Amino acid sequence: HVFVYVNGELEKSYTPNFVWKKIDLSKTAYLYIGRTYQNYYLSGDIPVFKMHNRGLTASEVKQNYQSYKNRFNL
Repeated sequence: HVFVYVNGELEKSYTPNFVWKKIDLSKTAYLYIGRTYQNYYLSGDIPVFKMHNRGLTASEVKQNYQSYKNRFNL
């Protein structure tokens, strides 16, 4: 399942119709940020991007957002 958070709030969740694969770090891999598998592109900026090796809880996402918000006086 995929969860999309914007400014610490759950924006959307969905089940993708493709199979997740573990990234083999011994090979070249590509990661596209701001682009979907259907080749739609984000219109705007992504000021902070973080990738984790596990799924975060909603509480962890909110805490993470709050720390950036406070750090940059947003």
